[in-house]
Amino acid sequence: MTTAPATLDRPASSLGAGQPAHVSHLELHRRVARPDYERWQRHVSAAAGCAHPIRLHGQLHTVEPATGRIRSSTLTRDMPDGVLYVPCGNRRATVCPS
Repeated sequence: MTTAPATLDRPASSLGAGQPAHVSHLELHRRVARPDYERWQRHVSAAAGCAHPIRLHGQLHTVEPATGRIRSSTLTRDMPDGVLYVPCGNRRATVCPS
């Protein structure tokens, strides 16, 4: 089975992976103090420390390759920050050190 995004839109900005360095200490404290912090941390780890992760917004479908049948669907709005993070893929260390 494979999982692929079906719809891609630009999500609303929120305190997530790859946010600019000017995020205030108060905002960082709020993020760490949230009850879902560990879930969020596992979620953003998919971006592998990327400085500029791509934020996918929409639906994910798990598809049975042999039949094309959708086995399950997930909405990114139900994920932490409402997006799925993936690494930017830039291999230049000056752009993305990860």
